[in-house]
Amino acid sequence: MLRRLAPLLLSRSNPAIHSTSQSSACSSLRFSSLRWLSASSFSSSRCYTTSSTEEVVSFESLTSGSDLQARTHFTRVVGKLERLCSPWHDIPLYASSASDLAAAGVKPSRLLHFVNEIPLGSQAKMEIATDEEWNPIKQDTKNGELRFILHGPLPWNYGAIPQTWEDPSHRLEGTEFGGDNDPVDVVELGAALPFGAVARVKVLGALGLIDDGEIDWKLLAIAETDPLFSRLNDLDDVEKYLPNRIDEVREWYRVYKLAEGKAENEYAYEGRALNAEEAYRIVDLTHRQWREGRLSREPAHLSWSSLADQEALEAEQRAASSSSSE
Repeated sequence: MLRRLAPLLLSRSNPAIHSTSQSSACSSLRFSSLRWLSASSFSSSRCYTTSSTEEVVSFESLTSGSDLQARTHFTRVVGKLERLCSPWHDIPLYASSASDLAAAGVKPSRLLHFVNEIPLGSQAKMEIATDEEWNPIKQDTKNGELRFILHGPLPWNYGAIPQTWEDPSHRLEGTEFGGDNDPVDVVELGAALPFGAVARVKVLGALGLIDDGEIDWKLLAIAETDPLFSRLNDLDDVEKYLPNRIDEVREWYRVYKLAEGKAENEYAYEGRALNAEEAYRIVDLTHRQWREGRLSREPAHLSWSSLADQEALEAEQRAASSSSSE
């Protein structure tokens, strides 16, 4: 059973608890120290304003269990109503309303949600469990043992874009490589974000990693809260303000599996980094593939159910009940 952690996080008397407030009144992250390796209790939340009703919606991540059984589930909070949800299916791809973004000079289609699975400096290999109900974050395992990144601490934040899916049956044009059966990965280039945080990011480019014979896109992005957010819009800006960073990302993912005794990875497009426009086309494509997967519920071993499905069923039941009582 999940434990409610919000009261603990708001306690000022606990020195292990930190809080940060960002510039927007609707942009808060609450988190404890990043001690995931010991599976310590952890919670974070990120709120934003929806485009339809302008109501404040927040997502909280709550951890229960430890070691192999540790799972970080997500809840959606609207006012006083809190419900379990899927970070893959229920957190919107697009992050905010047109009115919210106009002042910042950002197109609504450009700001996306990002779920932070592995914070900068971490080595535990965390991932959204696409095959488990409600898709919690868990630590990957191999032969019954928890997996860690042996190449070293991650030099950036790493996670996924919700409501995307790399379809294994879809071949990358001009290649034999299909998708890796996961949400699209994101390399967030800014300062450390909390584990489980849901942040708003802008995509700057992409690298087409070929990993175990599958295309495994790595989107390059920057969080809205980072000081460089307004200055970074494409690959040229990354080279200007973060020199050699793209090369570092490319090389890191090319060789990181050598520490596991595996071969080097390769890249599509001869390792060329795709620009922002090309990267957003990947987002659009994988969002369509996710929608198709949700409709077909295929592959069947993945968990496609969501809070949206549950609420739709409840609405049908209420309508049926109302009709029968008339």
